[in-house]
Amino acid sequence: METNKAARGQQSDTIPTPAIFARPRVVAEQASRKNDDLERAPVSEQPHESASFAAITARMARAAHLRHGVASLESERESISKEKSEENTLRIHPQQVRELQEEFAERARPVVLIGPMAAGKTYIGTHFARFYGYEFLDADQLIVERYGEVSEIFEIFGEAYFRELERKTIEDVLTSPTYRNTVFSLGGGAPMTDAVADLLRDECVVYILVDVDTVEPRITGNKTRPLLEPNPVERWSEIFEHRQHRYEELAQHTLDARGEKNISVMTAEIQNFVLAFRKEHSHD
Repeated sequence: METNKAARGQQSDTIPTPAIFARPRVVAEQASRKNDDLERAPVSEQPHESASFAAITARMARAAHLRHGVASLESERESISKEKSEENTLRIHPQQVRELQEEFAERARPVVLIGPMAAGKTYIGTHFARFYGYEFLDADQLIVERYGEVSEIFEIFGEAYFRELERKTIEDVLTSPTYRNTVFSLGGGAPMTDAVADLLRDECVVYILVDVDTVEPRITGNKTRPLLEPNPVERWSEIFEHRQHRYEELAQHTLDARGEKNISVMTAEIQNFVLAFRKEHSHD
């Protein structure tokens, strides 16, 4: 009996500890040994907590930077895609561009400049054409190119024949699509022909208004205007007085060019009138 008790007591001393209780003890022992090793190790070999934290912080910063870069790239792609979509929406087919140009050309009319001799029609007209993208045409020059020198036509065939050639030239320019986007300067006497006046009544006509004081320096001593001889100033005044009413009658706009006027200001005034005139007559 006692032998059995002794045996049971000996067995109880060797019963293994359950794993649930043994594991913490093992972990504790391992931690203790690790701490002992760290205490014995040189300081340079021990981990530095601040260095580890800095490394982690750096990795987090790089990750955040990468995420920001990816987000920026995606945003840029979306923006480019949106711009391309809008561009495709606003893009006009070349055929539509041609149709719009043809439509504008049909509505456009030549800008006709009238006024007395030496009013500056050629000077103002060429500057206006260059500033605003028109072609400049001079009626007398077209007559020379088509039929010969004006003085010779007058001398050989007479004024009536010249006026008929002048009327025909003006009609060609006003009715041909080729000359729609032009500035067309007429000779001082052209509007006095009734047939020419009839052609001009509904056109974009600008009257260049000057006075004798303005033109005197231009005509005095000028041998290219035989019609004004022998007294240029007196003769110019007589002709202007005779023609002034017709200029005023046909003018859709009067440009005051008396005295010294800035060419840019005058051409801008003409352009403003032309735009308003074409808008008003766009459906004629």
